[in-house]
Parts: sequence; structure tokens; C-alpha cells
Amino acid sequence: MGGFLALFLCFIPVFLFGPAFLGAGAFSVYLYHRRTLTRLDRRAGAGLGAASGGFAFLFLSVVIVATVFYRPDKIREAMATQLKTGHYDPEAVRNVTNVMNTNAGLAAFVIFVLLIILLICVVGASIGGAWYSAWLQKRGRG
Repeated sequence: MGGFLALFLCFIPVFLFGPAFLGAGAFSVYLYHRRTLTRLDRRAGAGLGAASGGFAFLFLSVVIVATVFYRPDKIREAMATQLKTGHYDPEAVRNVTNVMNTNAGLAAFVIFVLLIILLICVVGASIGGAWYSAWLQKRGRG
């Protein structure tokens, strides 16, 4: 459920990536606590949050890979537009565009982007899960 929450929060520009995955990790620990009535320690909360972030990554990666597989020209066009609107060296933009026009270049770019998204998903949700479990432990003592 935390992974689905992260996906829905990503549609809101303010929550894109960071806060969405923090919330997903915290939400997964909240649901676990509500279901079992046990308080997780920080390590277990981080693990549960990381699992939630992993599921969110799986959902996102399916959409990204399907988009790249079925519409590679649209992806290349969008990337070229973004590069041309930035204040980059025209020679470097031309080199990157030439690499992206090959299938191997596009595949390398997609793999790089997926690795970055995996890192953001898992680490963000793990921090959110650890934070919420620590908050539950503190609330239980006081």
C-alpha cells in the first residue's frame, strides 16, 4: 500500500520523489502498526519502508520501460527539447543527441535513470519508515 501511495503522491508536483517516498515508508509502518499493534524498532521500520519503496520502484519502472519500448521517438524528442532549451554547450548537446539516437545510447540512459529512481525510492521510503517507527517508539514511552 505504501508503494501505491508513493505513486499517487508523485502526481502532485510538491511531493515529487522525496516527500512522496518518505510518506510511503511512514505509511507502510503505520499500516503495519495498525494491523499488528506492535511497535517496530528503527531498523525494522527502515526495512519495511525500503520494501515499500521497492514496490513503488517496480510500478514506476514498468511504466518507464513500457513508454521507452513503445514510444522511443517521443522520449528522444523530449530529451532533445530539454537539452536545447538549457544553457549547454551546443557541441555537447549535439554529441549527447547523437548518442541518444542509437538504441544502445537510449538503453544506457534508461538504465541510468532507473538506477537513480531506485536509489531515491528505496532510500527515501527507508528513511520514512525509520522515522515513523522512531516516532511510534517515542510516543509509546512518553
